[in-house]
Amino acid sequence: MKRKRLIGGLVTGLLVLGALFFGFKDTVLAYTNQFGRAERRGYFFDVLDCQGSRIYNQGIWVNNVNEFVGFIKDKLDNGGKDTTGAEFIILTMLGFNGGTHGKFVSPAELADWEARVRYYDSQGWVNYNQVVSYNINSAYQGSGSIPSPACPNNPNPDDAMFFDDSGSKPSIVFARPGTVPYIIKKDCGNTLGGNSGGLQPPPPPPPPAVYNNVPLVFGTPPGGPRANPVQVNVGTPLTLNISARNTGTGSSPAGRLIGYEPNSTNPRVTFPHGGIPAGSTIVRSYPYLVPDLPDGTVLCFGGEVSPGRGLSDGSPPAVPVHVYNPDPNGPCYKVSNPRYPFVTTSGGDVHAGGGIGYGINCDANPASPKRIRGQFKSGDGSKAQYVVSAGGNINQFGSRDTPTGTGLTFSNSLPGNLGRYGTVCRPDLITAAERYTGPTAGYSGSLSAAPGTLLTASGSTTVPASVVGNRVTLFVRGDVTITGPITYNPAPASRDAQPSFGIIATGNIFIAPSVQRLDGFYYAGGAIDTCAGVNITTNASACGAQLTVRGLMMANQFKFKRTGPVGTGGPFASEVINFTGLLYVATPPAFSDVITPMAGYPGYQSEKPPVY
Repeated sequence: MKRKRLIGGLVTGLLVLGALFFGFKDTVLAYTNQFGRAERRGYFFDVLDCQGSRIYNQGIWVNNVNEFVGFIKDKLDNGGKDTTGAEFIILTMLGFNGGTHGKFVSPAELADWEARVRYYDSQGWVNYNQVVSYNINSAYQGSGSIPSPACPNNPNPDDAMFFDDSGSKPSIVFARPGTVPYIIKKDCGNTLGGNSGGLQPPPPPPPPAVYNNVPLVFGTPPGGPRANPVQVNVGTPLTLNISARNTGTGSSPAGRLIGYEPNSTNPRVTFPHGGIPAGSTIVRSYPYLVPDLPDGTVLCFGGEVSPGRGLSDGSPPAVPVHVYNPDPNGPCYKVSNPRYPFVTTSGGDVHAGGGIGYGINCDANPASPKRIRGQFKSGDGSKAQYVVSAGGNINQFGSRDTPTGTGLTFSNSLPGNLGRYGTVCRPDLITAAERYTGPTAGYSGSLSAAPGTLLTASGSTTVPASVVGNRVTLFVRGDVTITGPITYNPAPASRDAQPSFGIIATGNIFIAPSVQRLDGFYYAGGAIDTCAGVNITTNASACGAQLTVRGLMMANQFKFKRTGPVGTGGPFASEVINFTGLLYVATPPAFSDVITPMAGYPGYQSEKPPVY
């Protein structure tokens, strides 16, 4: 067998490939088996042949991967020597040893070969025009041989073979880092062998990115778990928040967030979303007003995100993810709706339909309907002793001091079957104030004045938190807004210095929701509103503070709007009006007519426990 000297360098100073190609450092190299065949043994049939020719006479003059792949595929389809050469190149590039594979290339093997070639090219591991010094060559068998002792039969099979040879040629070199697995001479298409089992396949593609949208429902104010719900009052505004966090590696497609009805899986709100990037969170919110439900009702909220999880390329069906309801983790709320009186009076009546008069005149009109209507909340009553009076209707006020008495309605109107009671006239304190002959002074924001002074103001007037130390009345030609508590000096110097206070307004008296105590006597030609500026049908909790009045309230209309605090759990009055004897002992200026029977009108016997 011939031995050749290894040419250890490249023409024109190019990279040395001989040593890298075969992995030898010695300059003398004996022929080694190539792809499982001895020298001059056919790759497919293992037939000895001492003579061969170029695999492709015209060479493979390509300059990029598309040209190379296209050339080999064309030759594979041509038949004869072209096909044999293409099969030889493809199968050796795939690393098959001779004789282990039939003389054909399957579609799957062709696709595998192309993928490996393109992978090497994409990594920059292919040089399409590099001069290489080689020491193993190959050739096509079947072109005719010269008889020799080494090859006596000269069968000339349709095959290709490797043999010991040397030279330098422009070549197509496939060289990944650390090895040179394959080289093809460009002028003839002969492969120069390889020592690494052919081209390695590309690494498998990374698994497709997945998305995993994890939903969470939480409330503002925060709720609790079902086992320990947070207590809220009827009418409390809640904000429910539906969030979804994508804990996967890829973005999710567009979908929606759904908020359930409480204690249900029925949708209440639906929010479309345009997709959730990996690691991102989206939140959607909606309001919920705690309805008028039985005390102790537990409300738990849930929802879902869709799609919930799947592959980011959309290959499997998207799976929605639910937070089933009731969720033991919440958010859950316990409704506080105790049955307690909403208005109580001590020492007085609740009366509607009376007239307002001065002297012998009274504008009571029995034919004009004046009513006390039931409380707006089903099942909640109110109670009264003695003085609470209105010339017109009294709304939102129950009866009988029991939850079952809310349907009872009184009226002094003639039609219908609502029952009748007598018309009562009460003094016109506006006229009394206008005719007051005692000392007067302009109101400057303070209730401090000499005893017996009538403070006066016009237009909308604000009374802040005050401590009254004398007998003073504020007379306002307009509306009055009370923004803070009004109390008496707890330690008067003497009985004559006993403080008492009154407000007489031609318009309305508005009491701020935060006010919890008022000492004095309050008269409005319009209405008295105990929780001004609040719509209790949508924000009942804003009127939860109890209001206590120590004195008297008289108006043409009352709006009892206090709802009581959360979680009282038993009898509790939202408004408490206690009639006090100061009306007699230290009568405020312009209130004298309240304690005096109206001259010429026996229907009014002054404010005292009723005798009928």
